[in-house]
Amino acid sequence: MDVPAEVAKLAEEAAEPAAALEKQTFKAPKVEFTMEQPIPFDSRVVTGKLDNGMSYYVLQNPEPQNRVELNVAIKTGSIHEADNERGIAHMVEHLGFRSSEGMDGEFEILKQLENAYTSFDRTVYQLQVPLDDMDMLKQGMRALCQLSLQMRLSDDDVERERSIVVEEWRRGLSASRRNSECLYQSIYKGSIVPDRMPIGIMDVIENATPDMVRGYYKKNYHPELTAVVAVGAFTCELAEVVGMIQEIFGALPRREDPAPPRPLIEVPIQPEPVVSIFSDKELRDTAVYVYVHQPQVAQPTTVASYRRLLVLRLFHSALSERLIKIAKRSTPPFVAASSSADVMVAGMYTFRLKVSCREGHEAQGLSAVLTEIEHIKRTGLKEREVANAKRRFAGMALELLEGIEPHEVTAMVAAYHWGKGTVVHVKRPAALKGGLRQGAERMAAAVKHMLSRADTAPLDSVPGVAAGALGNQIADIVNGGPITEKGVAALLAAHRNNDPDTAPVRALLRQWSSGALSAGAPSAFADLLPIDLEAGSIVKRTHYAGPKNQLDGHELVLSNGMVVLYKQTDFENDKILFSLNANGGINEVPLFQVRDALMAEKIARKMGMFGMPPRALLDLLAGRRVKFNTSIHSTYRKCSGECSADDLETALQMIHVLFTARIEYDEERMEHVMALLKEGVASKSRDPNTQFSDTLWGIITQHHPRYERWTMEMLESVNARRSLSIFDDMFKNPAEFRMVLCGSLDPTEAEQLFEIYLASIPVPDPAPGPVLSVTEVTPMKVTFPSVGEVCELHLPMVDDLASTKIVLPATVGGAARPTHQGRMQDEMLLGFACRVMKDRLTEVLRFEMGSVYGVSVSHAEHGRAPPQRPEDPVLHVVTIKYTCKPSEVPLLRQKILEELAKMQQEPPADTKEAAKSALNTEEVSDAITAAARDVEVDQRTNWYWKSTMLGLYDSPLFNGDIAATLEEQWAVWNAVVDDLSADSLRSAYIRLFGDLSRAVCVSMVPRTLWRNVGRWLAIAAVVSSVAIAVSRSSRNAMR
Repeated sequence: MDVPAEVAKLAEEAAEPAAALEKQTFKAPKVEFTMEQPIPFDSRVVTGKLDNGMSYYVLQNPEPQNRVELNVAIKTGSIHEADNERGIAHMVEHLGFRSSEGMDGEFEILKQLENAYTSFDRTVYQLQVPLDDMDMLKQGMRALCQLSLQMRLSDDDVERERSIVVEEWRRGLSASRRNSECLYQSIYKGSIVPDRMPIGIMDVIENATPDMVRGYYKKNYHPELTAVVAVGAFTCELAEVVGMIQEIFGALPRREDPAPPRPLIEVPIQPEPVVSIFSDKELRDTAVYVYVHQPQVAQPTTVASYRRLLVLRLFHSALSERLIKIAKRSTPPFVAASSSADVMVAGMYTFRLKVSCREGHEAQGLSAVLTEIEHIKRTGLKEREVANAKRRFAGMALELLEGIEPHEVTAMVAAYHWGKGTVVHVKRPAALKGGLRQGAERMAAAVKHMLSRADTAPLDSVPGVAAGALGNQIADIVNGGPITEKGVAALLAAHRNNDPDTAPVRALLRQWSSGALSAGAPSAFADLLPIDLEAGSIVKRTHYAGPKNQLDGHELVLSNGMVVLYKQTDFENDKILFSLNANGGINEVPLFQVRDALMAEKIARKMGMFGMPPRALLDLLAGRRVKFNTSIHSTYRKCSGECSADDLETALQMIHVLFTARIEYDEERMEHVMALLKEGVASKSRDPNTQFSDTLWGIITQHHPRYERWTMEMLESVNARRSLSIFDDMFKNPAEFRMVLCGSLDPTEAEQLFEIYLASIPVPDPAPGPVLSVTEVTPMKVTFPSVGEVCELHLPMVDDLASTKIVLPATVGGAARPTHQGRMQDEMLLGFACRVMKDRLTEVLRFEMGSVYGVSVSHAEHGRAPPQRPEDPVLHVVTIKYTCKPSEVPLLRQKILEELAKMQQEPPADTKEAAKSALNTEEVSDAITAAARDVEVDQRTNWYWKSTMLGLYDSPLFNGDIAATLEEQWAVWNAVVDDLSADSLRSAYIRLFGDLSRAVCVSMVPRTLWRNVGRWLAIAAVVSSVAIAVSRSSRNAMR
């Protein structure tokens, strides 16, 4: 194929061999620039225009290996619809799966498609292609071109897809959506945005003619509004990829008619305040949002404009830190609060405050936050707060930037987004013309230089936060809890300078001005540890290569009995995942303390599990990339998280303190914690989804006490002091724990840190309990009912939506497979059975019947009872989940059970009938291919290896050698895949599920359709450009 010389030259300059990229490490060389200098385009991206007006962007990116992400982005979305087209943009996106020229197997397209979405201003189609050979890349481009730009859009296509779009709308019905719609009505009052939600208007969807759909498609899917993006681990020159794009996408004809214009949305500032109160009985939480309209801040095009954006972000970071600290006090005025700057829709820039409150404390919470901002406007930020903001931003920037070279592309630097192995979604094709797109090295240098120059200058230098601007430009307040119109008006009036009601607020200002916010927390985490900390030692080292040296794990036994296993990888630059696990959990606690144990982690987290108040931890971790979580389960407990390579020491210090520091009991703080827990119990009691889940679990566990619904009486019975004592004992003895780390750690440095911070954790004398093996823990004895049940819950719900879960018991192992290997084979077969089941049910319920948007199928152990002997069976439950129209609940329930019965039957003699009913070879082959692709991608992630290494120690095949255990597990997997066929999977359905009459089917349907539950009010106040929306949850919702 012919490639223009200028394109070939660009491709040659941009392309870098994958091997060379993988060897690079992040550096921030000194780069000279001036504030007026334009931000250059990323030279690694090959870009150009096709003869038909379409744009293209190509980038070499080595991770994930053997994968390419293809996107077609069209600058058309819901804001480009006419009044009688609302929802057609989204409907057209759906039709790409069904009505593409030359693509008759719509279900095959869907299985390959990673994602597609419609937003306010764009529609994006995404396809991930495995690079087994270059023909697959070309096939992927053809498929993507056809499903996005060559739609058939026949009358039959439109009619068949119509109900599926309605079911997607129905599935999203919730209090959260209603609250968001209320919010949009307030923020974008006077613009078209509130009336152009991407999901559309169902009256339009149900009545739109095929001619209307074809007319929208012809008008808006214009080549000049379209961009093709290809990013991945290409094994060819980029010029060849460009040539494929030219051959496939360039073959589309040029349009004679001009592309429709795409102006920015205009959102008028309201001359009078608007107070909008929304009440919803299904809301669980109370949260106040304050939105301040600002002039549109364009995508930075110069160094100076980027610096202005950076200063604004530093301000929001510092303000959020101060608000979080207030929320961590013993008796805080609000539960949580944060500040940010958002561009929610192109052309609309907002300053946002979020305040989470307890019910009835909205005024107190909002006043506290606004008071704090007044204090900052008068006195500025403290130097320490600005320094912490710089550290956090620098840490975040480095995390992004170090991931870019060589492995990732992010929206901070290019016009692409990469996450969880999928690449590139184009935020806005127009942004590619002038956005922040320089290479990572130049970006790093700019950030470093700008951070050194950002100081505690007056807030007049920060756009939109200058003194006098904030108080007069409050645009929207949305509240998720019960608050009256009078209360909202009083809040507004209390913040007017000439109002006598400001006395309480000014008293608070004097308190803040007196220095009450000054914090004396240590500046380094190491201050928490004893100065004379005596390091332990490594007493044993073992290297496990594993199959084809893929495990490559190093096991260390420390002097205090803790075992550490680490694997060095380059999958994610500068990131390390870690987890410490110990056998034994809540099941080992005496029965009378079980409720205390169930609440132990929640209470400890809010009280301060590192021997210090939670607010002090914020200072210690400012700018450090460390995430840390603890959890206590029925049969095990763990602390896990992630960190950068530079912050591994901090993470290990936190672990040391977790084991050695005791949690201090603070009566005042505990009263606040218990009040929050009680409010959580109360809010769940009025949530239909909670009642649905509780009912289901009550049936399938036969009302096991561990799964009972929390009540106020149960919470009152919790002994908080005992909860903290249980937590301390759970994380006390290092000899019980096994730590796994995976990521970009340096072995020599890491082992030294293990000796200093992990091996030095003392073994308690006496120990809280014995060191348990996985087979010695007290099992979670949960049984499944022997007789099936159908239960329809008729609950007072706002939406015309039914949710159903069908749960089936599946026994793996046992007499039919009386070995550990046999039980593992059954577990793997169960995974394939669920995968095929999901595909079959999706095809029948969605594509044939048009009754659901999607179906999920999952499986999990029922309880957790580790097998003691090879012949011990293990009970799993398979859950089929979907939403639908309430009137179709019985029909779909019956249809699903019929399809499952067909999968257990021998195929009929008639070939056509067999293809429609019994399992067929194609279904099984597709499942094997999809599973192989998943494993291929997963094995290039730290998450996969962390989970795998942890699982090896608990495997029934483990005999002291994790490499041998892994090799045996993979051998079992390969044997299952080699033997898998339609016949063998059919036998597995019969053996694992047995009699389908044991199925438990629980559906939630509306008892009464509540209409007009939101009410809107407009209240005048003497504050310019203010709109307030309040959503309210009702304590009496379920009465």
